[in-house]
Order: sequence, then structure tokens, then C-alpha cells
Amino acid sequence: MLMSLYLVIAVATEAVIVANLLPQVGLILGLNIVVAGLASEPSFGRASLQVSAAVGIVTFIVRFSVAAFSLWSSKIGVQRFAAALVGGTLFLTAVQFMYNFGELVYENYYLYPKFKEGYIMPKRWQDFAWLVELVCEILLLLYISYRLLKYASRAKTAGDPGAAGGRRQTRNSPDSPRFYR
Repeated sequence: MLMSLYLVIAVATEAVIVANLLPQVGLILGLNIVVAGLASEPSFGRASLQVSAAVGIVTFIVRFSVAAFSLWSSKIGVQRFAAALVGGTLFLTAVQFMYNFGELVYENYYLYPKFKEGYIMPKRWQDFAWLVELVCEILLLLYISYRLLKYASRAKTAGDPGAAGGRRQTRNSPDSPRFYR
């Protein structure tokens, strides 16, 4: 799970950085070798040298391929791809949090008080404040993922480059239905 989260972060950041800065291919290659070297450093954990080397190689391959793709794609397309990737990850995280929250509430407030003898249900104000905090965190994750996925999946509008020749439609433009002469 942690490795997949690391790869999502690596792909999203590399795509956005390359799309916005448009560096040379040599600079991308050099920077990704440095990142792969840092990621493969075994001193960051108890991983063996083989696992660390595999993480470094996978990091290099994924980041370099995303950087190459980002150089040849439109900036808006790359931003939408990154938004979809991050929004989807946040949505899956929110779903997992909702499942764990439902299980916690079911066990602590229904199952254990009903079937265990002498179980004291948590009912201090701190317990309920913590539950409210968890609900707010889940709602915030859902809202952020909704906004990112909405941005990633919306149709091209007149203001987007590539739509209608990249021109923005104004009230007095000839493309406008309310064109006044």
C-alpha cells in the first residue's frame, strides 16, 4: 500500500513539474537518477539492498516515462491526468476511512454493549468529538476528491486551449450567439 502511494505521488509530481517547467531531456534524466538513488538508499528503512535497488529502478522508470509523456502532451491534459490520479487515490482513501469508521461505530456502540457483559460504551464528550472529527475528515477527503475528479473529467470549454482554436468566447465575438454588429 505504501509503495503504491509513493508511486502515485511520484507520478503526479513529475507530471505537473515537467508540464509546467518544460525542462530539457538531459536535465530530466539527471534529476530522475538522483531521485532513484535517494529512493534506493537502504538507510531510510530496514529494507534489504535488493528491495532498495528495485524501488530505485522502478522510481526511475516510472518518473522518466511520465516525464517523457508530459513533455509531448498538452499542459491541460497533464494537469487533468494528475488531478484524476490524485482525486482517485483520495476517493479510495475516503472509502477505506468510511468503512473503518462504520466498523468502529458498529462495534463500540452496538455490538459490544449488546453482547459483552460489563462492557462500558464510550460516551464521554471527547469520544463524540473524535467521531465528529473523523466524519469531518472523511467529508473533506470526499469533497477534495470530487473537485479533482470533476476537473479531470469535465468537457473542454471555450476557454480551454485547443477548444475552438484556443480562442476565448466573449459576448461580442463572432462565435457568440449574441453577437451585436
